[in-house]
Parts: sequence; C-alpha cells; structure tokens
Amino acid sequence: MLGQKRIPEEYLRASIEQREALLQGLMDTDGYVDRFGRCDLTTVKEPLADPMCELVASLGFRPKLARKRAVLNGVDVGPKYEIQFTPNRPVFRLSRKLARQKTSGKFHEFRAIADVREVPSVPVRCIEVSSASGLFLITRAFIATHNSSLGRLGLLIHSTAGFIDPGWDGHVTLELSNVANLPVTIYPGMKIGQISFVQLSEPAQTPYGSGEIGSKYQGQRGPTPSRYWQNFRKEPAN
Repeated sequence: MLGQKRIPEEYLRASIEQREALLQGLMDTDGYVDRFGRCDLTTVKEPLADPMCELVASLGFRPKLARKRAVLNGVDVGPKYEIQFTPNRPVFRLSRKLARQKTSGKFHEFRAIADVREVPSVPVRCIEVSSASGLFLITRAFIATHNSSLGRLGLLIHSTAGFIDPGWDGHVTLELSNVANLPVTIYPGMKIGQISFVQLSEPAQTPYGSGEIGSKYQGQRGPTPSRYWQNFRKEPAN
C-alpha cells in the first residue's frame, strides 16, 4: 500500500479481533480522544474516509463522517475528513490515549429516523437468514434488523393489551391469532414473540391488584381465558 494508502476490502471483512486491531492502529496514529471520551479519526485522503467510517461502524459503533477544512498555521491547506464516535470499549493501544478514553456513563448507541419519504410501490422479496435470532445487518452503517415471516403469514401475537402492569403477579397467557385464510404451522422451539422489560423511575401509584382498579387476572395460573364478564358483575350493596 506504499504510495497508495488504503484499506483493502478483505481487511473490512476480517474477523472482529483483526478489525479491532486495525482500528486501534489507526487510532494510535491518526486518532484523538477528548476529555469527554469522544473519539476522532482524521484523514486528508478522501478515498480513506469512507472505508475508515465503515470499519468503525462494522464494530458496532455509531460513527459520523464530517467533511471540514484543514488549517495549518492559519493557512487553509485543503479538505480533511473526520470520523467521530464515542466507543464503549478500548480503541487505542497507546497508554496516554487509552487513559483518556471514556469507560462508563452514557454512550451514543441509539439511532434515529432522519427522513421518511413516499416511494412508488414495487415488487419485493422478503428474505430470511439462517441465524437463530433472525437478525442481519443492512447498509454500510451495519444496522441490525430482521423480517417477521410469521407476521406476513397472518399470525398476530397479543393484539390487544400488550402490557403487563406494575404489581401484577401470575402466569403470562400468550395470545395468538391467525387472521389469514390458511393455517400457520408453529414448531417446537420456534421464536414467535418477545417480552421487553422497562424499569420504572419510581414506584407505581396504583399497582395492579391494589383494589382501586379492575385486577381480574391477578394471581392467574396456567392458560387463562378472558374474564371480561367480570366487568359487568354487580358489587354487593352495603
């Protein structure tokens, strides 16, 4: 690569350990970290900018490529390209740089929708990968996504409430609905749903089962049918 500095394609498709070592070498020579733990990898060679950004993204970080002007002693010497990111694990080997890197707190790992555009409808093909989780990476930003093949067949999971109230205790009843015209086969071990847990910032003021709300399913055991009829049950007169 002498005289034509670049990152070969096979380097970008190497193992995680090899790509981490490559990034650490680049960061030791052309990288910087500020006192907040924000890292910056700079080059003045445009053909290097996109591969560097792809390398950072391939390791699970969220890089941002900025095109700026390089200034030396107050003189504009041409364009420069900065890849900025906040890593949650070491990206340096030089001790003086590694000591400045942020090791705890919040890291910018989330992604946001920047634009929504209407496009003409065209024929598409749904894909499914052999990964057990069904996840695969898209674009050079390496965004994790997956397709719900069962949903496309018409299988809906818990289409009404969808939440477990704070304070509830019991067995969860999984509700399945087939809204298609054909049967859907479900095999043992097939992943068909998920449960997400959210930590409350403070105790619930009216937890499930407190008596102030209708807590028809508190303490349920095993698959439990609807108890909607209890909404019409008359309370005994005092």
